[in-house]
Amino acid sequence: MPLAFHTARYGHLGPDALDISRKGADPFGVTWAPSWGLLKPYLDKRKAGGLTDEDWQAYRRAFLEEMRASYTQRRGAWDALLSRNHATLLCWCLDPGRCHRTLVAWILLQLGAQYLGELNRNGTKSEHVAVVGSRPPKPDAPAADHAEWERIVSAVWGAVRALPPGAVMVSGAAPGVDSLAEHATGAGVDGGAERRRIILPAPWDKLGIKAGPVRNSWVSRVADRAVAIPSSWSVGTRHLIDLMERAGKPVEVLKP
Repeated sequence: MPLAFHTARYGHLGPDALDISRKGADPFGVTWAPSWGLLKPYLDKRKAGGLTDEDWQAYRRAFLEEMRASYTQRRGAWDALLSRNHATLLCWCLDPGRCHRTLVAWILLQLGAQYLGELNRNGTKSEHVAVVGSRPPKPDAPAADHAEWERIVSAVWGAVRALPPGAVMVSGAAPGVDSLAEHATGAGVDGGAERRRIILPAPWDKLGIKAGPVRNSWVSRVADRAVAIPSSWSVGTRHLIDLMERAGKPVEVLKP
């Protein structure tokens, strides 16, 4: 059986908890921790309130490079983790969508593990809701498509506002609806608090054209239900809807 795992914020006390934070004292878990040289400038900027999406993307790229080196240099630790039945990966960050624990989750998915989502500190799991849909129309698309896109944007913000308190938003990070939902959730809506996110991009560099369907399978396994906002010019969302329906999970399809 492949490794099945959760992520959680530090403080979760389950028997299979694995601290992968840099300031943690677990000599095994540090295999998946960012270096201080990478982490400290990022944390300093976050504390100062000046962190941007570009900063996160730069941090993500650098961390993934460190994990490539870790996989080569500490392969035994990776194999030992993958041979477990279950684990819960812990770090301190409030939002898993901007934490290295979900980057590690993304890597483990590509190594054949099964990600089960984010746990609360008390070991319970809040509802995980995927907000997915179409890419935006091309610049030279008909005016009707651009008008439809404006309605889709409004529907995305409405879907995020409707998420229940404590829910975790799951995104496939595709341009368009996925990225809009990711932004709306992270920014908070109507001045409210940020919500937790799980972001699982398609591994295009590794899998090529197969990456999109693989990403959809990850999202459909993690999510408990989905809000799908397709467009008239794209059929890609249909695959994710089919996966959710086959798994017996509810899907709300919005047609603005």
